Amino acid sequence: MGTAAGPLRDVHASLAMEKQQYLVGEPLALTFTARNTGRRPRIELSESDPYGQCGAYRIPVTPDEPKLEPKTGPPCAPLFQIQDIQCLRGPLTVMKDVEATQRILLNRLHDFARPGTYTVKVIRYLSYSRTSARKPSPASEITASFTFTLALPSSPDDIKQSFTAYRTELSSATYMRRREAAIIIASLPSPFLEPDLLRMLSTPGLTSEAIRGLGKLNTAHARQALYNLLEQNSSSTESLLALEALQNMGDASYAPRLVSLMSQNQKLEEKGRLLVAAAHLDADGTKSFVQSFLDSPDPEMRQSGAKALAATEQSTAIPTLVFLLSDTSLRVRSSAAQGLVSLTRLTPFNDGLFWHGEDPGTAAPYWAAWMRDNPQLPVHPIRECRP
Repeated sequence: MGTAAGPLRDVHASLAMEKQQYLVGEPLALTFTARNTGRRPRIELSESDPYGQCGAYRIPVTPDEPKLEPKTGPPCAPLFQIQDIQCLRGPLTVMKDVEATQRILLNRLHDFARPGTYTVKVIRYLSYSRTSARKPSPASEITASFTFTLALPSSPDDIKQSFTAYRTELSSATYMRRREAAIIIASLPSPFLEPDLLRMLSTPGLTSEAIRGLGKLNTAHARQALYNLLEQNSSSTESLLALEALQNMGDASYAPRLVSLMSQNQKLEEKGRLLVAAAHLDADGTKSFVQSFLDSPDPEMRQSGAKALAATEQSTAIPTLVFLLSDTSLRVRSSAAQGLVSLTRLTPFNDGLFWHGEDPGTAAPYWAAWMRDNPQLPVHPIRECRP
């Protein structure tokens, strides 16, 4: 149980975990509970996505995950990778004398794939939201430490029971409960959860999590379901996530189907995304389509061609990308420069940046020299770098 400290006198908060022994593959859920013990009928605590960069939780784990580098090629550590930081904020409402709870899936934050003993130290920061505070908000925190063991299951069936409650909660009348259950199921997908993930795909508010889980599961039914979503609407936010998942699932049979969708789409940007995914799945089968984009007088099409060329992850793409550093369009030159970094895990700049804001074409001598020194044009994709 956690302990709270600080000036939020009208909030009683606690942290808890269900048990001390788990099986690898089971959900490791941390529960935060807050009770309004003051005079106000409702209190709103500051809240953000607990899995985002601005979340109210800090959860280090011992032993920490090893920072693994790829077995071959340049290391990832010196390479600065730009991350999209989004801080979605919204208050956590606590009614008087009513408990508000929040479940955090530790498996989403850390890799618990190996058996052993772990210690989790949790800090949950507390403050009033702007709409609840009448003056500068005081701050508080609650801390807790939990030690538990993980053992290997003797069969996949051993972990089924631990998902029973979450599968039921997918039909909860409360959106927060549905979403928490969806996050848990999508983060730890097993074949027996496929029907639940497919149902989530058509459930408003749960589609993004379903895409995440189906992408990890990577079964024939999962791939077909994601393609069907793309076919219905290739421009929605969910479809973009589905396309990325399908691209990473590695089934080359979907490349011609994605190319077919290109002919049905009028927007160049969406055509380009489809081409990138298809080229990644089947570089040889899409070569002529990529070349037609590269030969286009339209800079937007040439830019998509450069991205698709890099997505093939083939050494034959490198000389063309170096050539594109002299393209008349800055957009094309920028995509070519980023493609070269994504294929080699190398950058002309000592601080690991893709570029310094100057024209990417100025890096052409660096890459020309690299090709002379490395005639085999070794490819070491940046995707091998763990996030």
